[in-house]
Amino acid sequence: MLTIGSKALAIYADIGRRPRDTDVMGEYDECINYIKSQPGELRRCVPSTGGKKVIAFKGGNIIEAEIAWEDSSAKEFIEIMAARGHYAYPDINGLYALKMSHRYLKNSPAFLKTMRDIKLLRELGAEIDQGLTDWFKRRESETYSYSHPSLKQSKKDFFQDDGILYKYDHDTIHLAVKHQERPAYDYFKPDTSEVFCSREMFWEIDQEIRLNAVLEESYVLALVRSQIPHGERISPRRSFEIALMKVCTSITSGWFREFAWENYDEVVARYSDDYVDRLNAGVKSGLVKEAV
Repeated sequence: MLTIGSKALAIYADIGRRPRDTDVMGEYDECINYIKSQPGELRRCVPSTGGKKVIAFKGGNIIEAEIAWEDSSAKEFIEIMAARGHYAYPDINGLYALKMSHRYLKNSPAFLKTMRDIKLLRELGAEIDQGLTDWFKRRESETYSYSHPSLKQSKKDFFQDDGILYKYDHDTIHLAVKHQERPAYDYFKPDTSEVFCSREMFWEIDQEIRLNAVLEESYVLALVRSQIPHGERISPRRSFEIALMKVCTSITSGWFREFAWENYDEVVARYSDDYVDRLNAGVKSGLVKEAV
């Protein structure tokens, strides 16, 4: 059985916090016996993730045990680590691959913790080495069971059936919060498409515009899904933080999502509360139009 997660990472480096839970990976009997061996009263023990995991609340500890079922990615990971002589904790490359495989996990309460751990592992020299490449691809495909919006469609199709009641036109909100002469996304959007953006054009523009593209997308998402319908109950900053997390995980995909995730701190450094005031000014001036 392997101890994984933050407790394993703390073996290799100072993580700057005390791990609040214990993550393990092993055969079913190993995991159950481990839970039984821990001090304190067992308050609750429940299956999770379709039977892939067991979560136990014992004493003051939360134990998340991933079961290494036959032919599972967990069993394969344990075998890879055993072949490297690691039976109690993964090596740093193994920990890095585990963390990287769920860095885009939708609505994860551990989003920032995972990001900080990944960057710490990189400082330690961790990488997804050749022996973990195939396993990593398999693990990612298991982790992200939800789809992402396709940009290769018309604007009408892109926004339909997303469950959001739009009060204002999306493009005109972008006009209100833009940082350049045009909204940042317009600098890498081919003229032939309404929503599709070009990767090649994206890497040809300045880094400042690329960062503003993530910032503006987060502003618009925060406005549409939070501030406009619920602004009296949530702060502009919190709306933005949630929106940026979604841009870095589930609202976008591919190269744009990766860029947003990798540059999260740089985008946060550009944040300003005035994005709400800019929307209101745009509404007042007529720049921001009602949704049709």
